[in-house]
Amino acid sequence: MNILSNCLKTQIFNQKRTYYSQRKAVFGERMIAITAEQLYKRIEKLDESPLELLDEAEARELLQEFFDRSLAELPAEGISSAFSLLRKLNSGSPEQAKRIDFPDLISTLVFCFDLIYSQKGKRILFTPQTDEITVCAGPEKISLSFLNILFNLIECENAAYYFVSLRPLNGNAVIEIEFEESEKSGEPPFFNRLESDYIYSLGGRVLFSRGKESGKAVICIPQNTDSKLPEYLAPLAEDLLFDRLSVIYSSLF
Repeated sequence: MNILSNCLKTQIFNQKRTYYSQRKAVFGERMIAITAEQLYKRIEKLDESPLELLDEAEARELLQEFFDRSLAELPAEGISSAFSLLRKLNSGSPEQAKRIDFPDLISTLVFCFDLIYSQKGKRILFTPQTDEITVCAGPEKISLSFLNILFNLIECENAAYYFVSLRPLNGNAVIEIEFEESEKSGEPPFFNRLESDYIYSLGGRVLFSRGKESGKAVICIPQNTDSKLPEYLAPLAEDLLFDRLSVIYSSLF
């Protein structure tokens, strides 16, 4: 896994360097002239503005320009405001439901989180399965719901390993996130309305249980094979990791 991680990180770095060079060629010296601090002030002002008054295209371009900078340049409060603005934009954007190859999507999301959290000594492992599972939902909203639940679980528990499985059961797609505690954990994870409401709106539910030495979160989402909806192709892991506006980073900040 270490070799794969290093290769992937090198590929992402090279992609980002090429992309940044292309953007500099397009936008010229404008990106250099505007400091990260100035960008942060503009983002903070937009974040305080009502959603209906925002120009989404302009705001997303500003966010992309902000994250094109070296992380060393970015103030912590700027990163927080940037992701707050991104979540505001995402919450107000209607998203068409699509037919999602759920095992493909969930395995990609878990791989990205495993790569990030392996740097902190935690592993998130997906159990492969061969069953075909189709869910009809907004791809970004269902991805964020799953990742926010996974994030809260990892941050609230003290386990070193988290095992994610996906299986069909009675017409539902059932995701189980299991862990064994390495030391006494704190309070059970809090799943807020942003995370659970979308799943419940699909007719699903979220459950959590914890014993003395282990715990489990269960996400149930009805399967649906509505052929009238367009098919969704899950992005590649490197695309999600490369794009700082992707659901991966939105769920982490």
